[in-house]
Amino acid sequence: MDFFIRDTQNMIPVEVKARVGSTPSLNKLINSNSFPDIKWGIKLSHQNIGFNGKSIHFLTVALSY
Repeated sequence: MDFFIRDTQNMIPVEVKARVGSTPSLNKLINSNSFPDIKWGIKLSHQNIGFNGKSIHFLTVALSY
């Protein structure tokens, strides 16, 4: 995991992907019973913007503007 965002109720893992591909470590954290305050995550990559039910995907090019 690259970094985490914390608010009063949630910890949000953020993974930055240099290549197109899946995020097994992000998915493992989200699905783990060991971290009840992690309910979803953020993925930054060169893929399309979207939401798969557990993580929000942002296009890194869109973040540079």
